[in-house]
Amino acid sequence: TQHPSRKARGGNVVKKSMNTFPEKFRTGETVQWTADDVSEHAAADGYVMKATINGANGKKTISGSFSGNFWNFVLTATDNSIAAGDYLVFHFLEKGSGASSEKYPVGTAQKILVEANLFTEQQIDIRSHAQKMVSIIETFLERIAVNPIHSETINGRAYSRNNILEAKQLLNQYRAEVRQEQLDEQIANGEGGGEILSTFENELS
Repeated sequence: TQHPSRKARGGNVVKKSMNTFPEKFRTGETVQWTADDVSEHAAADGYVMKATINGANGKKTISGSFSGNFWNFVLTATDNSIAAGDYLVFHFLEKGSGASSEKYPVGTAQKILVEANLFTEQQIDIRSHAQKMVSIIETFLERIAVNPIHSETINGRAYSRNNILEAKQLLNQYRAEVRQEQLDEQIANGEGGGEILSTFENELS
């Protein structure tokens, strides 16, 4: 067995034979997983295995509890307030604290997906950005037809009757994106599909 100090200087990764962390879960969901103990830095020697979930939308570190030959992890529904998005899960072993603490990585970081919270009582808009934009621009054009002096800010830009053509072109673009999303979903579900090529110069009738 390699001496811990040598492993620390070399930056070697501790080999881990099992990790049952899910590839995706929802905010607000109870998440449980296990990992093998590591003989080189065992729980009996005072090491604690931890897991860090880290991404652009947040970070959370959970300490495991040791039982038998496994580290057991539980992210409770109350603690699971992680915002939806892409994250990396990274396990490591830690002993001590402060300047004298030891930390050793376990395995490699795993990419996961955290999905929107469906347990909340709040309403959730599951539409894609393109779907939302289609609805917004269609509503704008309907309002302009009734009230020619109406103006509206869309995607940070002001639109009025003077740039209706641009709004229609933008609507064409987002409609094409929605159709492509639908085709991609069909392909993912094994229903076939193809690529949508959009043209923006055609005005809506």
